[in-house]
Amino acid sequence: MAKTRYSDEWLTFQHTERLQISQALEDFLMDEGRYDCFTSLNYIVAELAGNADKANLKRAHFAVQGLNQADPAQYEKGMAGFKQAVSSEGPSLVKALTQRKAVLRVWFGRDEKNLVFTVFNNAPLLPIEAQRYREKIELARRYQTIQEVLGVELDQSEGGGLGLIITILMLRKLGLDEDQLTLTSDDQGTTATLVIPPQAEATVETLAEAAVAAIDRIPQFPDHVMQVLQILDDPTKSFVHISPIVRKDPNLLASLLKAANSSMYNLSRKVETIEEAVRILGLPAIQDLLLAVTAERLLINDFHVPAVKVLMEHAIEVAWYCRELTKAAKLSNLSGAIFLGAMLHDFGEIIVNSLVPGLTETLGALCLARGWNTFRTEVLTNGLNHSLAGAELARKWKFPDRIVEIIQYHHLPLEASRSSRDAVCVVSLGDFLWHRARNQISWDDLNPAVLEQFPQKSPEEWREAFQTILAKKKILKT
Repeated sequence: MAKTRYSDEWLTFQHTERLQISQALEDFLMDEGRYDCFTSLNYIVAELAGNADKANLKRAHFAVQGLNQADPAQYEKGMAGFKQAVSSEGPSLVKALTQRKAVLRVWFGRDEKNLVFTVFNNAPLLPIEAQRYREKIELARRYQTIQEVLGVELDQSEGGGLGLIITILMLRKLGLDEDQLTLTSDDQGTTATLVIPPQAEATVETLAEAAVAAIDRIPQFPDHVMQVLQILDDPTKSFVHISPIVRKDPNLLASLLKAANSSMYNLSRKVETIEEAVRILGLPAIQDLLLAVTAERLLINDFHVPAVKVLMEHAIEVAWYCRELTKAAKLSNLSGAIFLGAMLHDFGEIIVNSLVPGLTETLGALCLARGWNTFRTEVLTNGLNHSLAGAELARKWKFPDRIVEIIQYHHLPLEASRSSRDAVCVVSLGDFLWHRARNQISWDDLNPAVLEQFPQKSPEEWREAFQTILAKKKILKT
């Protein structure tokens, strides 16, 4: 008999319930020594719960519209307006859910050897729904990577099946398949059951050979830049020692001055000379700028210039947010690493998009629309992960471990090492503010566990600080 570890039920499944399940699942898998399965199972359980919620909402929608769901013609009519009803008729649907005593229940635990997860909703499966579920399972068998799915125009009836396809892809990441997932229905309702056997193990994600080859083709940092960096690491040296070297590279000098005069620093007057930049910004900032602009130049030489420019515009704004966050969190000792990590955090996108044009942009839009974590979806690309690609490039360029971790974990900051986690979290928050400034995500999408890394302020105080930072940036843009 299976032993219960978590069980709860709700009328509807919203963001709060999703976070609640995610935290309970994380604790459960940690206790079971199966945290390696968290990425896949967190997605799958949330997807199953979302589908159960949708099934109950469909019944409520049919009731509000006075439609007979058992009649095929009326069923199709109801489904044609279902998506619009969910977005515009929320109160009436909730009232109908309450009247029909809708229930959505999530349970997980273990039996003698397996982890077991069930999601129940008290809406019996209709014959047409059972048929379409079987069709989607068959469709899911065809795909091996997320990019294959994105290149196909899916039938949008019953949601198009994308969530179920990704569920199957996630199971494959555990060395399993669709046979581990069953859907049963009786007069009481519908139950989705997922059984995870002991041998299930998350595969270690590695870069695709094409990505590794692309990184190998990118040059190392020039010798004169490495010489400057070595001098800057010597506390007995000053700008006098590096000035002659920098002046031998006019393009590098111009790039440094351009960066110093960018919106990243918002200086009150234009900096005309490198000496003036050093005097205003300080040698540590010049060292960070040197790394960032050299990386940009190397990528521009090897990849599509407009793509690098767009990425740098994003990076500069994220770095500005990170500078403000660093002050708010009183992390001045990490300011250099945070700045450089913010400037380089998405460089892997250039490599990935050179291999599959538009992949990261398409995945990012999909994740924003569905509330998915970008990194967790990129694990389905079979090695075309921008965070891993960027981290590998940073290792090639012999960047410090903290910078490598910022790049690799900026979408999953809590998975960074303890020594790097504060810096990674700040860059993750800076990236969040960039998306928030464009209304691409809501405050509810912010992981509260990330804010818990900075107890200097309460969550409410952090929210107020974020609003202040966004308002300040908006004024500076005008």
